[in-house]
Formats: sequence, structure tokens, C-alpha cells
Amino acid sequence: NPAVVGVVGHVTSGAMVAAAKVYDAGTLPALATSATSPDLTGISPWVFRVVPSDSSNGITIARFAAARGKKRAAILYENDAYGRGLAESFRHSFPGEIVSMDPISADIADAEPYIAYYKTRSPDIVFVVGTQNSGLTVLREAHREGFGVDFVGGDGWTGIVTDTVTSEGAYVGTVFTVEDPRPEVQRFVSDFQQRYHEVPDAYAALGYDAARLLARAIRQAGPDRAAIRAYLASLDEATEFHGVTGPLRFGTDGDPASSSYRMTRVHRGTFDLVGDGR
Repeated sequence: NPAVVGVVGHVTSGAMVAAAKVYDAGTLPALATSATSPDLTGISPWVFRVVPSDSSNGITIARFAAARGKKRAAILYENDAYGRGLAESFRHSFPGEIVSMDPISADIADAEPYIAYYKTRSPDIVFVVGTQNSGLTVLREAHREGFGVDFVGGDGWTGIVTDTVTSEGAYVGTVFTVEDPRPEVQRFVSDFQQRYHEVPDAYAALGYDAARLLARAIRQAGPDRAAIRAYLASLDEATEFHGVTGPLRFGTDGDPASSSYRMTRVHRGTFDLVGDGR
């Protein structure tokens, strides 16, 4: 449809990697929101993303763990593009010992075998690369067995705060938290709550930034696919877009030129900033 001049999305890495080939063939610019797989880096000159790649996010989480004095890590990862990419990045970047690295399904219903095994291996941190369901399943089993080491998740753990008791104290890497004191973030949080009667999460913030950036590109370049793509690629320090997740401009590979990924700790259903891993 030639009337479509840009795409906001996709949310998941698997969908975005598949769709990128279509956008490339159709010379249609697309701004991925929360697709973090390293497989997207440089996949097409027509594909950009507003979220950092797991190649850099894994480094941030590994540095954060090391800075907290962690020496032995266990890794559980959902066996998909997102899980594999972030798990591998963490594994290569963590300076301590990886005592176990195991794939799990997104709909895992029983984490007892993993927690029981970890109790024999004594990791001092468990990195779970997955989404809300797998994260809460693992955390609930750890609570049940009294396994009290630090648990860490990536941005896929945004939804674990729906269970405030289970998620309390977990560490989560994310590009957005409502605890960010910047005025533009607090305006966004207030407006979002007024309209939708709930607290925005990282997915909301990333979608908001992608939509606003694409709208600005259309205003500046006109409703022309090639012109929009050229505008997005031309952003530099002087013209970068200032979003609620941070400043946005892109490298030649379509990834953000700087990372807004930071570490938080869940406290009473919110993500408190605790560090950036550097």
C-alpha cells in the first residue's frame, strides 16, 4: 500500500526479524519498539529501532552483576531470538563463572528442577532471560524453596510487577522507569495515567517515542518513504530526538547510537534506579 509511509513496530524480536525482510523489499522505513535481538543489527537500511540491542544490554547487566561482587552465575533463557541473544551477550561479558546455562519455554509451568539444582551449585546470581510468565514462575519457586540469591531479568521482565510480592527485590534491566526524575518523563507518566488510568511501562514509553519520532520524520521530510528513511539516518547530536527513554539517533546499522539501558530494582511494584552497569 503506497499510502503507508512508515511502520511503528514490531514489539518482539522474532516478529521484527521476519518482517524486516518485507520492509526491505518494499523500501518501507520501520521503527522497532522493543525488539532487542542482535539479529536485527544491520539487517536492512530501512529498519531502525529505538531500543538498544541485547549485545550491549547483556554487557550492562554483566557489568552490574560483577560490580555487585557476583562471582558465580546461573542462566535460564527462553529459547527464542530474544532469549538466546541476551543470554549469550551476558555469558560472554560476565567475568565470573557460569555454573549453568539452560533453555526454558515461555510457558514454563514448573521451575522446581532448576531451583533444586541451583541449590546444589550455589550461584550467587541467577539471570533469567524471558518474559513475565517464565520470570514469575521461576521467582515463585525460588520463594517457595527459600532460595534467596539475587535474581536478575532483562527488559522482558517489565510485567513481573503485576505480582508485587513475588517480584519484590528482583533486579531488572530497562530503558524506562516511572521513577526517572526527568521532567519530560514525569509529564509523560502524568499524562498517561490521566488518559489510561494505569502506570506506563517500558513498552508504552518505547512505543510513544517511536511514534513521535516517526511523526516528526514525516513532518520534516514529507510523506515519502525514501525521504523519511534518509531523515532518520541523518540524525546527529545536534538534531537527535529527545524522547522519554532518552536521546535518539542511529548508527549506520539502525541501532541507537547511545544506550539508555539502566538497572533497576523492584520495590513495591515500581522500578527503582540502582545503576547503569558502567
